[in-house]
Amino acid sequence: MSRALWIFIILISVGLVGLSIFEAVRPNADVSGWVQVGIAALGVPILLRELNQIREAINRKPKINIGLANVNDLPLSKVRNAKALHTTKDISRGYPHFELVVRNNGSVTAKSIKIHFEFVSRAPKENSLAVPVLECVDWRKDDRFTFKKVNNADFVFIGGANWVLHANDSDMFPFHMTTTLGKKDGERERPDYGKYEFECTVWADGLDKPVQEKLIVNVVEKI
Repeated sequence: MSRALWIFIILISVGLVGLSIFEAVRPNADVSGWVQVGIAALGVPILLRELNQIREAINRKPKINIGLANVNDLPLSKVRNAKALHTTKDISRGYPHFELVVRNNGSVTAKSIKIHFEFVSRAPKENSLAVPVLECVDWRKDDRFTFKKVNNADFVFIGGANWVLHANDSDMFPFHMTTTLGKKDGERERPDYGKYEFECTVWADGLDKPVQEKLIVNVVEKI
């Protein structure tokens, strides 16, 4: 609720109380009018308290933050206790695995969550044709709540009403990166060294607008 609307409601409420007092103190008012004044005066604190509770309930919303984690950040309890999420993470070329982390720092549960995670480009622009291929392990081995693969580097997660992210909680989604180019006979598929830029967008009930974050995965020799 905007500040202007909140002030308008307060002014209307005070105006109604003032009108009651005015009617009660008119020359032809009787004892019942003064009783009405007393009741109105006692009702002001109650009215203000109820209006304040309504305002607080309206303003309580989920607050979504997005980040990355690698094997050094595990277990999940370590990620939950971290003060801030990192939007750039190094991963080892020998084990090109990273976690997408979604955290709710708000005071209410986030419901009906949808997550779109996609590869944008090599960052910075590099002279390489190696496009990453991502695989997402079925989250918690439950096909109902996992990312659906649109193409090699474009995923959509739709939790629906049955999947929620509680207040002050985090969840992690594991991704494994390989590549379509540069593989020789008997060689494991590994991504090229360098930075890969991704974009993650999260929708949820109660958010004023979708939350969007640029994420960079940096493939190095070892971490």
